[in-house]
This record gives sequence, structure tokens and C-alpha cells, in this order.
Amino acid sequence: MQDSQESQESRQGANRRQRLLLLALAFAAGLFLGWMVIGWWLWPVQWTDSGPWDLRSDYRQTYVNLVAEEYWRGRDLARVRQNLAGWDETELAILLATMDARATSTEERQRLVLLKEVLALPDYQASMFLPRYWTKRPSCWGLVWRFRRY
Repeated sequence: MQDSQESQESRQGANRRQRLLLLALAFAAGLFLGWMVIGWWLWPVQWTDSGPWDLRSDYRQTYVNLVAEEYWRGRDLARVRQNLAGWDETELAILLATMDARATSTEERQRLVLLKEVLALPDYQASMFLPRYWTKRPSCWGLVWRFRRY
């Protein structure tokens, strides 16, 4: 009699764990599906009146490069300040240092340095923000060394 009572209690405990697991899975699935329906279908995110600092990294670089090129050609400082208004000074200085390190031509590097000097931005070294293999032209041994760690 005692064995049947213990087996019945263990069965009830197993059933309770299964119900809790099923409830947790149903909650997670409902949360996931609700997030997708609400976030993507009912109320999707719509960007309006965003600034260039909210763009993806490569688009920010393109924007700053265009501003630097415009200043290089026209030397209109008021226009540059207007185009870069609202940008965090430190973030802009870091972005210019990164772009300077990745610049492929001398003219591009000169435009970026001139823009940094005209705006009187703090001087940052790109090596502080970039991995070492981005600041120099990679050699085949550098790439082997980089992937050796993974």
C-alpha cells in the first residue's frame, strides 16, 4: 500500500513538472510571437527626423567624408558646423581618427585632418579604438596570426 502511494506521489510530481515546463514553453512562445506581431506588424519602428549620428557606421563615415570634401572645396566653415551640429564632439573625433587610419588616399587623409583641425576636435589615436590589424596594411602572416587565436 505504501509503495503504491509513493509511486502515485512521484507520478503526480512528474506531471506537475511537465505542466510547469509546458506552461513555461507556452509563455516563451507567446512572448516571442507577441513581440513579433506587435513590434513588426502592429507598431513597427519608424525613424523620423533622425540625425546623421544615428546612422549605421558606414553611412556615418560616408556622411562625414562628404562634409569633409565639401569643406575641402568650398571652405565654408559655417556650413560644416551646420552639417555637423548635434554630433557629439568626442564621437566625431573618434570617427575622424578611425577614418583617417583607414584612408586609402593622401587627399582623403588631408581632407579629414583639415576638418578635424578646423573644428578644433581633440586628438585621438586610431589605435586606441581599432584593432591593430586595421591600422596597418595586413600581410598574410598578420591574418594568420589573427585567426590563430580563434
